[in-house]
Amino acid sequence: MKRLNNKGISIIELLIGFVIVMLIFISLFSIVLTYRDRLQAEEFRHELITFQTTLYKTIYDDINNTLNPLSEVKEATCEIEGDTKNCIVFIYETGFINLFIDVSGKTFYYKDMKYTIPDPHYVNFVPIDDINNYFKFTTNTISGKTIFTFDLELEHLEIKDVDFGLHIVGVY
Repeated sequence: MKRLNNKGISIIELLIGFVIVMLIFISLFSIVLTYRDRLQAEEFRHELITFQTTLYKTIYDDINNTLNPLSEVKEATCEIEGDTKNCIVFIYETGFINLFIDVSGKTFYYKDMKYTIPDPHYVNFVPIDDINNYFKFTTNTISGKTIFTFDLELEHLEIKDVDFGLHIVGVY
């Protein structure tokens, strides 16, 4: 009987080795892609929370300022960058400040500042047709104070069940 020469690799062994290496490579690559997507989602979440916190702090610092108390909040029309639309006017004893929300441009204007939503392609405003849908006044009959609420929901298309919106309650 003739002995086989085992000095080389057969084509089948080479093919099996290549398939095993490719399976390992593809599985490792899919793990990298999964973690990259998770990292991007967390970056989106962090940017939106930072955006929300910055806007909250700016508005609440003004509302709660005892040196320049809030005297009235009302709906109005404002002209911002040559465009006239509905806005909310915060009237203080020393003047007024507008809050204008450009739904199509996904931008907030407050004081002289412009806040653009981070990564606007993935963020949607809950549809708003009229300012009355998200801005409400109630009057407390006991103290004669007016309580206003402002609720605007922002949702990220990839981060579900988290509201990154603006929800403000104030009294004057």
